[in-house]
Amino acid sequence: MQVLCAKNAHVYLLGDDLDKGRRALREVQEAVPKAVVDFFECDLGSLRSVRTFAEAYKALGAPLHVLALNAGSFLWPYRKTPDGFERTIATNYLGHFLLAHLLLPELQAAPPSRIVWQGSAFEQLGVLNWADLGGEFARDSDLWQYANSKLMSLMAACEMACRLKGTGVDVFACHPGLVTTPLYNRTSPEKPGSWLFSAGARLFGQSASRGAASLIYAAAASELDGKGGGYFGPPYFGPLCGNILNCSPLIPINFAAHSADRCHRLYEETAHLLEQKTGQRPLPNKLPTAYRQALFRPITVVVPDRQLMMENMLMAEGFVTAKNLSKKFAALYYLLEDLLSPAKHYGEFRIDWALVMRIDT
Repeated sequence: MQVLCAKNAHVYLLGDDLDKGRRALREVQEAVPKAVVDFFECDLGSLRSVRTFAEAYKALGAPLHVLALNAGSFLWPYRKTPDGFERTIATNYLGHFLLAHLLLPELQAAPPSRIVWQGSAFEQLGVLNWADLGGEFARDSDLWQYANSKLMSLMAACEMACRLKGTGVDVFACHPGLVTTPLYNRTSPEKPGSWLFSAGARLFGQSASRGAASLIYAAAASELDGKGGGYFGPPYFGPLCGNILNCSPLIPINFAAHSADRCHRLYEETAHLLEQKTGQRPLPNKLPTAYRQALFRPITVVVPDRQLMMENMLMAEGFVTAKNLSKKFAALYYLLEDLLSPAKHYGEFRIDWALVMRIDT
């Protein structure tokens, strides 16, 4: 935030605690005397509070270039929100989803603009519960609810990036790595392993400013204009996250995030869930369905002593090709989802996405 203020950005902070919000304003203004920053009281876990803030922001008439969906609830004591949702999923995902759609006209009116979803390495543990996306039947606000909320955030970012392509609004996702912040200090002591996360953050976590690097990059890097759909952060696998190369392009590890059908279904069912709770049908500014354009591209991969030519391969657009890593090796990786299912719109077999790495010898 201080970096953005130092670059003359007008920053609006949201939080559900007015005293802490005022304290945050003072800290920013002390660090960056020229900062232009304001605070709005808003509980992202309450759909009514989100709608109230959106109306207040619209009344300002201020342009909106970046919407950072960064609110987080992690291992807090269990409770339901006023709308009946489990608080972790409501705060980390549903509130963000609604806010992004309510402020979409402001973003579209100030192109190029961006939406940045905050993810987490815990997406690896997420499982989609189609029968209870809002956690209304959950009995705990545990690590699994947090993982589910972050998986759904990544999938929503992917689907919104596809639906908003070419509109002047780019959608990205990022994750901070392990960061030493008060997030872990607020965990409930009754949660198994809560002390472990707090201790791990103190011992191995990076500073908040380093953790924010991926979000700032996704929000402000000029080279990303028109390239929505990226996911950035320090590389991770399982419990390992090196907290290096914080702005690296990544792909989610959870297999569900690679399925175009599941991302599409999650978007539609989330919109339907919010329509039921808010009584607004359709969801304000709900995005029309957009299918990835099938492109037939010849792909050449040069490897020692042989050359592979693959003609007419059906590939989904919107994924960034990996950078060259070496001049001595070459690899071509495909992760196929629903390969044997007939595509609904092209009459051919579908490859939801493919990662291609080309390294010339």
